[in-house]
Amino acid sequence: MIRKVTHFFLPLFLCGTLFLSSCSDDDDFTDDTVGPTQNMVQLLSSFPEYSTLALALSLADLTPTLEGSGPFTVFGPNNAAFTELFDELGLPAGSAEERLISLIGELGAEEVQQILRYHVIAGLEVRSTDLGENTYATTFSDASPEGDPLSLFIRNVAQTITLNGSSNVTQADLLATNGVLHGINSVLLLPNVVDLAQNNPILFSSLTDALVQADLVSTLEDPDATFTVFAPDNNAFASADLDGVDLSEALLYHVVSGNIRAADINEGPVITLNNGETFNIGFGEDNLVTITDNQGNVINVMETDVQGTNGVLHRIAGVLIP
Repeated sequence: MIRKVTHFFLPLFLCGTLFLSSCSDDDDFTDDTVGPTQNMVQLLSSFPEYSTLALALSLADLTPTLEGSGPFTVFGPNNAAFTELFDELGLPAGSAEERLISLIGELGAEEVQQILRYHVIAGLEVRSTDLGENTYATTFSDASPEGDPLSLFIRNVAQTITLNGSSNVTQADLLATNGVLHGINSVLLLPNVVDLAQNNPILFSSLTDALVQADLVSTLEDPDATFTVFAPDNNAFASADLDGVDLSEALLYHVVSGNIRAADINEGPVITLNNGETFNIGFGEDNLVTITDNQGNVINVMETDVQGTNGVLHRIAGVLIP
């Protein structure tokens, strides 16, 4: 019998304990008795340090969206973050508007719009105190093979919020009438499946190292292919016995062609990129999804639907052996 997996998603956000104070001009928002008076676009425009972001939203035709009812959670790169991106891409010197126009010429209007959308969580107002220690957020960007929302990794520890392992929140909880703004110090780029692993060293540093060692990074970064990666976490690699196992073959045994999200995973054999070798999807106790490899090892699927631009990642609790 074939069943579809529809019931083992993790919550979008876990309860966190962080509170960060934030600064604003007196008119940006008032106390809790009165509440904020500006929508998200007006709020951004009132802060000089987010003027490049406000201009980028206008050039990308996203201003009307963020003037809407929302609510929105915006992780807003400051001006220095955009300058850093412009410089990294080697764009010509000039005004912020001139460099944004160059950015659109370099990456394309659709790509730039999707990058800006990737900084937005639509439908939720998420304050710093709502962020879990390690969690994935579903963003407003749908730049994936099937139009599913891209995932953003958020780490919230010791009064520091980090996004995708590299960008820090520098101002938190700036309130608008239709959401909340968190200022950040670098521009977040759209992640492929390799980036998803690299962006979360808490869980996937061992997988990232293995992909580099096996020379598979460029293979899985291919923008013209789609992959589903059943990704062993760090604990899985720590307990695995890979003596005598070809690392490249073992890693490709975790990869399936296509963007297969949890709702589309069926019970039965699954063909992998390791020369067509298969493993078997089943259901364990309490309908926990399991994978059985060709050595008879039964491994649990722990987390699903971490979405990238060229595929999706599902975290598993062991290393599959071909």
